[in-house]
Amino acid sequence: MDQSRQRAGTRRVHPHRRPLHRRAPCRAARRSARSRDAWRSARAVRIRGRGRMTAIDHVGLSVADLDTSLAWYSKVFSLTEAVPFAIPHLAIRGAFLIDGAGGAIEVVERAGSLAVLEAVDPPEALMTRGYGHVCFRVDDVDTAHARAVASGASEKMAPQDSPEQGVRMSFVADLEGNLVELLDRRHPVGGRPAPEQLR
Repeated sequence: MDQSRQRAGTRRVHPHRRPLHRRAPCRAARRSARSRDAWRSARAVRIRGRGRMTAIDHVGLSVADLDTSLAWYSKVFSLTEAVPFAIPHLAIRGAFLIDGAGGAIEVVERAGSLAVLEAVDPPEALMTRGYGHVCFRVDDVDTAHARAVASGASEKMAPQDSPEQGVRMSFVADLEGNLVELLDRRHPVGGRPAPEQLR
């Protein structure tokens, strides 16, 4: 062996044999690696999503006059129209109204739709099972209530203190009789108001 090569700490390699560190992984090793990667991916998917509700995405409202309802909700609650859509073969058209903070109403019109019971007040609405009303959180119940009534809504409950401490509420019916609650809760549902939020 060449002395200079021996001093450099190198070794001769047979011309027809590749170094071990350059060998491609065997078939069993490749299968094992793929199985390990698949298990990790499946586990990551399970960790990312467990089917829990993360938020209420939107509220759906069926109306007789789409354009009138879109204009009314946009004006009264300062919402912006977005994502208009249509399903011609079902005579359906609609659009979303968004508030810029994640809240959305899907307003839909279908030709030939029928009106449901129009309740005189919130207690009467509870005599019919199903979704009874939609509630909008506002920064001032009295102002929002007055604006809704001035824009054609029917008053169903005048602004008043809620049974929940530190919260004010009211009810109106929109132009088609759908109940809308107005609420100024400043804390999460089920939470406790801070002392400065109590009246």
